[in-house]
Amino acid sequence: MKKTDARLRRDVLAELAWEPSVDATFIGIDARAGVISWSGRVATYTEKWRARHAIERVAGVAALVGELAVELGEENVRVDADIARSAQNVIEWITYLPVGSVYVEVENGWVTLAGQLAWPFQKQGAEQCIASLMGVTGISNEIRLAVEASAITISAHLDAPPERRVHTTHAGFAPRSEALM
Repeated sequence: MKKTDARLRRDVLAELAWEPSVDATFIGIDARAGVISWSGRVATYTEKWRARHAIERVAGVAALVGELAVELGEENVRVDADIARSAQNVIEWITYLPVGSVYVEVENGWVTLAGQLAWPFQKQGAEQCIASLMGVTGISNEIRLAVEASAITISAHLDAPPERRVHTTHAGFAPRSEALM
């Protein structure tokens, strides 16, 4: 059963109210045929990022449009050079990102991530870590994935007997059980 626009709007507002990291006081929500339009402002990019993910959790949301402005308070404003240094430090400390694989550019608080990684979780993880930095007003994640997993590769892996799947390795790393033997 498809939700009415009014029901979908109520569900999105309820999800935003339930999310403790979001102050939805200044967020306007409209719903039309599964498309959520948002407007207003939040105090940090982290809050915007978490609000977006809260909205995406609501069943029936097909798309999110509009602009939610990040209006940093004086205590959260940082110069671009500080943001870039912090972003680069965070990326260097993430153990699942190869050293030198992600390039950071910052302009007016907006961070652009570029480079090439092997897996989607690496790309998403890099963005997630940058989203929580003070002074960030937005992120463009332009990191490319080296190889997209093909449907044939995934199907071959899933069709493999369980004993073979357990021992599958990536990039020369053995599963922990093999490494200890």
